[in-house]
Amino acid sequence: MNPSRGLNVLVADILANDKESTYGTKNIEYVEGGAATKRPGYQALNFNLSSPSNGLGAYQSERFNYVMLADSGNIRKYQNRALSEPLSTTVTVDKDKVVNFTSLYQKTYIWDKTNGGVVWDGSKLERPGTMPRAEGSVIYKGYHVAFGAPGQPFRLYFAPAKEPSRFTNSVAPSDPNDIAINNAEQVPGATVFAGDQTSRAIDINKNDGQAVTGLGFFQDVLIVFKERSIFQLSFNDSNNFVVQRVSSSYGCVSHNTIASVENDCYFLTDKGVYVLGNEPNYYAAIRTNELSSRIKNLLKDIPPAQYTRCTAVYYDDRYWLSVPLNSERNNTLIVYDRRFYAWALWDNVCANDILAFVDKDNDRKYHLIFADDKKTQIQEFVWGKYDDNGEPIEAVFITRAFEAKSIEREKYWYELFPIFRLTTGSVQISYETENGTVGLPVELSTGLPGGLGTDEFGQLIYGTSQSDTYTENDLGLSNTGGSGGSSVTNTSHTTYEIGVNIDSRTLKIRFSNDTVGETFTLLGWVLVYQLKDLQNQDGNYTFL
Repeated sequence: MNPSRGLNVLVADILANDKESTYGTKNIEYVEGGAATKRPGYQALNFNLSSPSNGLGAYQSERFNYVMLADSGNIRKYQNRALSEPLSTTVTVDKDKVVNFTSLYQKTYIWDKTNGGVVWDGSKLERPGTMPRAEGSVIYKGYHVAFGAPGQPFRLYFAPAKEPSRFTNSVAPSDPNDIAINNAEQVPGATVFAGDQTSRAIDINKNDGQAVTGLGFFQDVLIVFKERSIFQLSFNDSNNFVVQRVSSSYGCVSHNTIASVENDCYFLTDKGVYVLGNEPNYYAAIRTNELSSRIKNLLKDIPPAQYTRCTAVYYDDRYWLSVPLNSERNNTLIVYDRRFYAWALWDNVCANDILAFVDKDNDRKYHLIFADDKKTQIQEFVWGKYDDNGEPIEAVFITRAFEAKSIEREKYWYELFPIFRLTTGSVQISYETENGTVGLPVELSTGLPGGLGTDEFGQLIYGTSQSDTYTENDLGLSNTGGSGGSSVTNTSHTTYEIGVNIDSRTLKIRFSNDTVGETFTLLGWVLVYQLKDLQNQDGNYTFL
């Protein structure tokens, strides 16, 4: 049985797929062909901030690609593994609002929805006065497009390619159908009104009561998300706006959850995570599909008042979504692995913002970092590290409730054959039936004093303590294969034969580890049982 299908908390444990995990599973990622292993840990970058950062971004040029961040209202950069002083003492952002960064070539734009936009050109941070106090922006067909200005909730502002900071002009439009952007009422937050009419604006389905909440892309069109609807925008041959409705059922709750994923667009709605794709047989028609049905019950725990805190990034074939579950602050990372169509829940990851960037100044590799919502630090995920700044990671994998397709009949669960690879330390295995947790747990250990080590499993211990002195013969346990030493090959694995000896109608298996520096990689398992007849007499042994 391969555990590759991820978390399912939508249905009862007995109705989940054999390859899915169930409620209580956490801090698991999927590797190789779908094996379950402990998630990577993280470590703090080499500095402390004045307060938890409320925004991350990047500056990009031909030579540089470094991190930018908001710190107590100041904008700072992290370059050559060193944090700068504030880039300006007079140009600041709202320390209590989500701060969004938009990277253009040799310019980074910064938005806080309180003040007019800010621009960093690599040497100077300034507020030019020609930018609205918007929520965020994107680049579309050469235009710099901003949205989310208070007082103009339906409006998109378009700055021309040659002047990406100028969202205003100096004169009223010649066409009465065009929107004037030459005064502060029409461009809230702007103080300078200059230039020609190459700057433009459009209201999307004005007065429908729904603010624009985010912008994304699908193929050659700009996707405009509102609170409960979605539109697509493009230009015709005369460079006029063409707007079409995509959905009237739902919109997007946070601009920062919108991510371009290969050829698709992922986003978070109040109903779950959805994806934009093509309607079959109609290439020009866009349709939406839900991705998150199996974790819908988790996403219901996001307080609507905190939707704007949700943030996501696409990195390494995965959609990383940080959310506040039953909290006012982000406290959970929910990860969708598109290779296996698998969801995972990671706790103890409190990410205000997440950023994947290439460090051109040093190793030229991708790094995945996040702004810690609880600490004055920026954290970086490190694969092969199995602790969070020295704190243990509790990795838990819980199977479905196996019933052998005969829920009405009792079984004698005889043996479990778990298959592990490249595992260090120990793994605790316990069981749960329809009557609750039963039996003593089994611990698989390296056999070193204290149960710690870096070799693959070489010994099985019964109970929860190394002081238990049962032998394998006492327990009916034996090592049935694999190597006694560490291995980095994909073919090395260890299979164990574990006596279960439980009578019940259903059986769930729990694999866990919560020790610093330890991990396990679960390739799968085989479960042996006897299906009893209606008089509870033993039947034949069957492999599940």
